[in-house]
Amino acid sequence: RLLEEIPFEPEFIEQAQEILIKSRLKVGLGPSVITSIVVGLCHFAWTRTIPTFAVKLTGDGNPMLMVNPDFAIKIGPDQAVFALTHEAYHLLLVHLYVDPALMQNQNWVTATEACINHRITKHLGLPLISVDGKVASVDPESVYSRWRKAMQTANLPGVSKEQFFETDRGCFSYLEQWPKEIPPYGRGQQPGEGQGGCVHADHGKDGD
Repeated sequence: RLLEEIPFEPEFIEQAQEILIKSRLKVGLGPSVITSIVVGLCHFAWTRTIPTFAVKLTGDGNPMLMVNPDFAIKIGPDQAVFALTHEAYHLLLVHLYVDPALMQNQNWVTATEACINHRITKHLGLPLISVDGKVASVDPESVYSRWRKAMQTANLPGVSKEQFFETDRGCFSYLEQWPKEIPPYGRGQQPGEGQGGCVHADHGKDGD
């Protein structure tokens, strides 16, 4: 059904498939064997119903990895390693099993995205995904900088960057201290085609 939603040519899928095979090989041999195992346990679907990569739960509660072939081709196998690792972290940190209302909280989305990317860049040494020379994934440095500035403006105490990103729930609590939401992409920006915005849960079409 996902393939039929926005169809594309078979040869296009072959090109994207080759990129994903190369990236999964790189993941298994280098950055994270655990990521390779987690991704391998997911159901899989090519689809244009999402702009980038995403993990969601199927009706039976099992995880599904969905990949937009346009984005996979655009970023290539090296950067797809980051995307696969990012999605695996969402599963490892059980982000899909929290209260649905929490998933709709922009600060929770910002906290999970930023914390994952902080861990990947720090511990695995992978650079943030970029498209056409511009960062196309949530920049944890930017999120922390905006939060610190907001706290300073309000004359409220801050914490170190390491403490800020120590846990996703801790990061969320820090973001919730400030009455205004801090969106992951900065003010006025929205995750769209070519950007690294994950779609992890929604209400489906017509409430399905």
